[in-house]
Amino acid sequence: MEHKLFLFAGYARTTSVSVDRTVAEVKDMLRLAGADRILLDERDERADLMFMVQNVPYRLSVRRRPVSAFTMSPAKRRRTMAQAERYCQQEHRARWRAVALQVKAGLVGLALEVGTFHELFAGYMLMAGGQTVTERMIQALSDGSRATPIGALPPPQV
Repeated sequence: MEHKLFLFAGYARTTSVSVDRTVAEVKDMLRLAGADRILLDERDERADLMFMVQNVPYRLSVRRRPVSAFTMSPAKRRRTMAQAERYCQQEHRARWRAVALQVKAGLVGLALEVGTFHELFAGYMLMAGGQTVTERMIQALSDGSRATPIGALPPPQV
């Protein structure tokens, strides 16, 4: 994480709001925006919230680090497995709260006519092959391509 962004890492760090409650809030917000066919797919490493808006598929993903990533404290002290599990669960709750905030911010933009749903959530649109627009763009950029992936604007001239 970039040093300057560290200031925001504490958002929801101590939240007691359950993942289930946050997911329900996100689903409710999306329904208000016209989403339907909402599905939550949970796996060990991530949870995907998939939905449709005007027959366009979207996927919001929340990555989850394994419990083993929490066995050491920042001060390099060994944690018990119970402690590591608690820290893992807390981070997962905080990440879902961040997703809820992100969705809410997008819907505020929608309400204020900053853009359409498709414009404000374009990065989460699912493309053929199951990747989101963002995943496809990141893949193209990491391949070292300076070409404009999937019709994006040309890169800035340096």
